[in-house]
This record gives sequence, C-alpha cells and structure tokens, in this order.
Amino acid sequence: MKKSSDSLGLAQLRLSSGLKVNNTNNASNALNNTTCAIQLIDQQITSFGAAKSRLHNISDGLSAEITNKSAARSSLLEADIADELMNFETQRALVEISCTLFEEALLRQKQIAYIIQQMNNE
Repeated sequence: MKKSSDSLGLAQLRLSSGLKVNNTNNASNALNNTTCAIQLIDQQITSFGAAKSRLHNISDGLSAEITNKSAARSSLLEADIADELMNFETQRALVEISCTLFEEALLRQKQIAYIIQQMNNE
C-alpha cells in the first residue's frame, strides 16, 4: 500500500522539493527538517512494528485456539464412537442371550411334546 507524505505525518515539515543549503541558515533549516523527517519515519516504523507484533500474537492465539478446539472435537467424536461401540456390543450380547433362551424354549417344547406323545401311546 503506497503511503503519501501526508498520511505519514510528513506534511507538517513543509519539505520543498529542493532544499537549499547555500547559506548557514538554510543549511540549518534543511538539517532540522531532515532530522524531523527521520524521527517521524522512525516513529512510523516503530508503530508498524508494534502493529505487526500484535497481529502476530493474535494469529498465534487463534492458531492455538483452533488446535485446542480441534483436539476437543476429536476427543468428543472418539468418546461418541466408544459409547456407540459399547451400546452395539451390549445389544449384540442381548440378542445372543435371547436366541439361546428361544432355542432352549423350543427344545423344552419338543421334549414336552415327546413326553405327551409317549403318554398317549401307553
């Protein structure tokens, strides 16, 4: 982004395009103007450096926050998957128990039917 002398605060120096140093008074004025311009430029550089540092710190903070939130989300997803696996295993065990009990009931029904048939045959 191009900066003008006005936006950098240099307009107050009233620098002309040709500084004249043809006598001591003009040379002294030119030196003072140059010194003031250098000081203002140094202030702007310091200000930009501070802004850059603040932006860098904000960026680092946001990166850490993103990392932490991503880790938390991952942990929640893993916990959810673990819960679902536990529920699945519980349901599977209940189905196996139900099948076993049903098979036993059928076997007992056949045994009772066999005993009744034997009693009718006697």
